[in-house]
Amino acid sequence: MSIPAASQTGLVGALRSLRGVLARTAFPLEIPSAARAGDVLADSLHQLDDYVLPRITNLDAPLVAVVGGSTGSGKSTLVNSMLEENVARASAIRPTTRRPLLIHAPGDAHWFDDARILPGLTRVVRGPEEGEEGTEETESEAPEQATGGPSEGPSPQRPRPEEPAASADGEGIPASGEEPPGPGSAAAPGEGAPGDSPASGEGDPDEGAPADGQDPHVEIELTERSSLPAGLALLDSPDVDSVVEGNRHLAAQLMAAADLWLFVTSASRYADAIPWSMLGEAADRDVVVAIVLNRVPPGVGAQVRPDLARRLDEHGLGYAPLFVISERLDDDDRIPAADVAPISGWLAGLAHDASARASVARQTLLGAMGGLIANGREILAAIDDQRETVRAMRADVAQADGVACGSVVASLADGRVLHSEVLERWSEAAGSGRMRSLEGGVAGLRGRISAWFRRGRESESAVAGVADGIEASLRTILVAEAQGAVRSVDDAWRSREGAAEVRDRALAAVRDPGERARSAEAAIRQWRRSLAGLVGTTGKDKRATARLAAAGEDAVGAALMIVVFSSTAGLSEGRPAAAGSAAGGAERLLEAIFGRDAVRSAARRARESLLESAAAFFAEELAPFRKACEEVAIGTEFRNEVNRAFSRIERLHAREERR
Repeated sequence: MSIPAASQTGLVGALRSLRGVLARTAFPLEIPSAARAGDVLADSLHQLDDYVLPRITNLDAPLVAVVGGSTGSGKSTLVNSMLEENVARASAIRPTTRRPLLIHAPGDAHWFDDARILPGLTRVVRGPEEGEEGTEETESEAPEQATGGPSEGPSPQRPRPEEPAASADGEGIPASGEEPPGPGSAAAPGEGAPGDSPASGEGDPDEGAPADGQDPHVEIELTERSSLPAGLALLDSPDVDSVVEGNRHLAAQLMAAADLWLFVTSASRYADAIPWSMLGEAADRDVVVAIVLNRVPPGVGAQVRPDLARRLDEHGLGYAPLFVISERLDDDDRIPAADVAPISGWLAGLAHDASARASVARQTLLGAMGGLIANGREILAAIDDQRETVRAMRADVAQADGVACGSVVASLADGRVLHSEVLERWSEAAGSGRMRSLEGGVAGLRGRISAWFRRGRESESAVAGVADGIEASLRTILVAEAQGAVRSVDDAWRSREGAAEVRDRALAAVRDPGERARSAEAAIRQWRRSLAGLVGTTGKDKRATARLAAAGEDAVGAALMIVVFSSTAGLSEGRPAAAGSAAGGAERLLEAIFGRDAVRSAARRARESLLESAAAFFAEELAPFRKACEEVAIGTEFRNEVNRAFSRIERLHAREERR
């Protein structure tokens, strides 16, 4: 049973949308779930590019049967025996299969010589007259294949149909007579120029390398043979347990790109762990699998076959056809035709029966989609882990910021700013005996205000000293709290798993001590300028303006600063004697000029302005940490986009499963 055209169109749109979303997914924080999720993400992209999208857009393409299995199981020999000629390279030297070989029937080349499947592998074409050693190899004419990139243009042999317009939800039905859309997905990250392939091996650099010096893990060799029926292609794969890591990765990639597996093992290797791990994945994905027990010595088959069948049943593969082949070879180093006839017949039956081919493709395709859905759960869980870690890192920054701002709030009342030196300078500017003169009637108030301050350079210096002393204290507080905030985030991120790289990047952008001190000074001077503006706007009527002129703007500004720091409410109650006396005198002076209500309002606004300046200073200090969090953050909308993409696939998959 095949997939109806309407369903096919909806699936193509949904799968391409998923592919686009996954291409933009990353796990930047090295937390425990990231490594596994990165592998799952890469596998999902390979599965989409190498099999799912090519198959769903070309349901009538030949079945691809991958011949894979254990080292030394005789895979290449089996391929040669089924073709009745030595096409695949067979040798006792390991690894034998250095470059994967895809054999197709004459007339089927157009299905494979472009980027329809395995878009990350460069095509190398071998003519039908060339033997297993090959003579001169020529690359296919797909222009982008030389670098392993996908070919977006149509195949020169078969034009690729245009994609039909989809409905709003991507599940529209193509217009009458239109073919389903062709493949157009981009290659997965890492599939590119030679040397960039994720399948690159880390073993002996000479082991697995073809004679032409090309990396075998970014190439696939194509050849046609008339002995192979139309509608079927054989893919000779590297060993799943190869000593070369790149070969193992490539074997897994090729097996994930096939419609069915011809899994080959031997009497001596059938119990090995790695092959069974891959067979377990095949069962989970509902891949069509046939098992070949090869190289069975005389008299051993009767013992091994029941045990192998039992193991297959335990792994959910009890349905898989099981072929047993003896270890004898003919004079051409091939398995006798009679021994491989059951396998060749089974494959030929699938190739010649369109309904059987469609059933195999549908089963494996839906199984692969089921695997994608399962992968989606892991990917979403890992995204949530990333988001939670970033949330915790942002909380670390917010906490450090809050502590720093809270310290400035506390400084309004704890005496750190109105210390003894500041109070002494205020006493020099105005003696306490003169303060009592402000308690008389309104008449002559301007003269008493003028007389309250000593005149001359000494008095002006004392007033300036008050403001400078408060400014110096504030600067010390701001710098110390900024350093403490940076240290707090540094300590928190140092102990937080996955934050090391982000922490290093943020610390590299934090201001040096000189920049920090200059920034603090600029923030305080800006606040002092805002106080001058506040004093000017508070004394707008003529009498207040005259009294302000009598006292002097600098003296009034210094008095306002004293009042701001006299208590958390800007008043003088509850202060030590010296501070209380100074604050009381400053408050009486301001009330004499502006009135009680205006003074309270001005003190409140001055306090708010100071806290705003401090908050802006700390925000700038901690900006590198916030920026670093922003760079690795996965937004809610993107997380929802990933979830919607997988949910859509799950819904369409369930619909096809019920069909």
